[in-house]
Amino acid sequence: MSREKQFHEALYGLRYNYPNSVTTWGHCCTEGCPNGARGSGKCGTCFENEMAEIIGDEVTAMNIHEAIKDQSRAIAEALELAEELDFEQSEGVG
Repeated sequence: MSREKQFHEALYGLRYNYPNSVTTWGHCCTEGCPNGARGSGKCGTCFENEMAEIIGDEVTAMNIHEAIKDQSRAIAEALELAEELDFEQSEGVG
């Protein structure tokens, strides 16, 4: 498999670990890893490490991981704001 394809698979796995809805969590499937992971698959840190190995750059892999976490937090915040506005409208506040 090409490194590009491996990279995209690792990127997908990393993104998968930062959902913005209810999901199931369990232990990371990587032996010896203490982290939790969505659906008991690989955790974000393990995907970050895999990505670093694929591209040969730990800093870039870490930056990608941080950007995905930031994006997930921003989406969660936006969803919370939308939910608050929906609640205010339903209560006749807004």
